[in-house]
Amino acid sequence: MMTYRTLLIAALVVAGPAAARRLPHIYWNSSSSIFDISTSDHVMQVEIGDQVSFVCPEPGPHYEFTQLYMVSDEEYNHCELRGDKPKLLGACKDASHPSTLSIVFRKYSPLPGGLEFVPGHTYHVISTSDGSLTDFESRKGGLCASAQMKIKFEVEQDRHHHKTARHDDRSVSPKFAARMTDGHSSPSSSSSSS
Repeated sequence: MMTYRTLLIAALVVAGPAAARRLPHIYWNSSSSIFDISTSDHVMQVEIGDQVSFVCPEPGPHYEFTQLYMVSDEEYNHCELRGDKPKLLGACKDASHPSTLSIVFRKYSPLPGGLEFVPGHTYHVISTSDGSLTDFESRKGGLCASAQMKIKFEVEQDRHHHKTARHDDRSVSPKFAARMTDGHSSPSSSSSSS
């Protein structure tokens, strides 16, 4: 069975080693300086292939229990989960062991339903819990509102973008793009995909 580490390494290989950067860790607790609204530290410029890790609070009696959600700009601004099924990235819920959540910014996920990021778009992460276990499932306010516990990722445009599909359609997976030549499939073009 594949482990999370194996999948993460595979994702980095797919993204390309030249593009991958490991960004500074984000310490996901209300006392972290990244959430100071007088700075722009809560807005991070990322590129496809970059990796960022959210470090959960240190285990102990003052542990902050949170869930991290990928949300819309409106939900980010109002510290509120508005959809029926918010996109849960992970949770900081083990007050007895250190834990970390990692994201690799990639156009195409190797996993069904995995995160995919589009260059030129902004992605938002918030926590709506107040840090207590009893408020763990809260959908509004919490540390997002009281401690500005939210962050934006601005995915930069590709610097070395190659046209892989007809009409420069970025929604087409690269493994299928090689099969598209002037709107027709041909056996010879599919054998040249990597």
